Amino acid sequence: MRVLFTCPPGFSHLRSTLSLAEGLEQAGHEVAYATSASFVPAVRSAGYRAFAAGLDYEESKPDTFPELFSAAPAGNGLTVFAALAGQGVVEDLGQVIDEWRPGLVIRNLIEFGGWLAAERAGLPVATMTPSIDLPAPVLVSFTGDLLTRELPHRYGIEPDPQLKRLYSYPYLSTLPAEMTPAGFPPPPQCFRLRDHRVELGRDDQAGLPEWTRTLGSRPLVHVAFGTIFGSSAEARRINEMVFAGLADEPVDVVLAIGPENDPDDYGPRPQNVRIVRHINSYRAFFERCDVLVNNAGPGTLKFAMAAGVPVCLMPFHAEGPMIARQMHQLGAGLLCTGIPEDRRPFPAVDLDQLRPEHVRENVRRLLNEREFASGMAELGRKASSLPSAAEAVPWLMAAIRG
Repeated sequence: MRVLFTCPPGFSHLRSTLSLAEGLEQAGHEVAYATSASFVPAVRSAGYRAFAAGLDYEESKPDTFPELFSAAPAGNGLTVFAALAGQGVVEDLGQVIDEWRPGLVIRNLIEFGGWLAAERAGLPVATMTPSIDLPAPVLVSFTGDLLTRELPHRYGIEPDPQLKRLYSYPYLSTLPAEMTPAGFPPPPQCFRLRDHRVELGRDDQAGLPEWTRTLGSRPLVHVAFGTIFGSSAEARRINEMVFAGLADEPVDVVLAIGPENDPDDYGPRPQNVRIVRHINSYRAFFERCDVLVNNAGPGTLKFAMAAGVPVCLMPFHAEGPMIARQMHQLGAGLLCTGIPEDRRPFPAVDLDQLRPEHVRENVRRLLNEREFASGMAELGRKASSLPSAAEAVPWLMAAIRG
């Protein structure tokens, strides 16, 4: 069978699907992706055929974002992604489906054109999430009638008032259920599989950058805010606050800023700080780390879980506050939002209140109180005990046959 993944143009979205894509190929299926034209080379570099669909942008390049992003209410990325489905994605996917003839469409959780195009063509559809489980009522509350009525009406399919139909399709995740907040039920047909990309390979240590060999025995704090948020002005402010908080601490700090950013833009920095674009053998690098400072991005957190590295959580938008609250409650990290004892259900960083000493105090606790590393390691054990992609594929094929 030919299987078409529909994927937003971001590395975290792509990487979250690769274990399943490899499992499908090993089972004899043919895999391709549909994404933005500029992101097609990234998919091909991963070894898969790719088709261009929808507006052309890349999540790691904010200057390419469609105007929809700037027009959306603060933090409401779900509405943006729903609207993007109506900006040529469904039409382009219809042409791909007509010409390539897939037997199954697997859509990213926040990519809605795949759902509409598959139903329009009478094809089976499944969902794969790169993040935590997002219940239908939450999605409806953000997107209103756009997903439930307006877009289905535009493309000639039945309305889905509470998105029960969308959530009835097979659903796959590479995160343990414990990471999803209490009260967020998964869809009825749910399969969790292991992401083998975060397993430590035999040759991973040899692929580490040369500069890692110059690191001494001091604790290593890794700072990473992802390819999307990491390119923002807010991330720059937070990074500089992290530098100030840790400048006089007996630690080494490594900040990864992404391939599109320039380390020289930061100017002078403390002697214990190194700024890099990208880190090869990322899983092996986490074996060297003692603390992660992160915006609760699920892709990076999977590496931290696998290595048992506790996290200083500085969420800002999207699902980050939800994940951060849950990780804090699980004892795998500490919230660092600038608000002491932050008890908000969805805590986000308050840049007006955040201070360098908040970062310093949290990193000290994470280094000295070993129960946080134990909490993260326990999550890693749960993730590593999930079934393999080889087990997920027959489940998926049985599920789409009904």
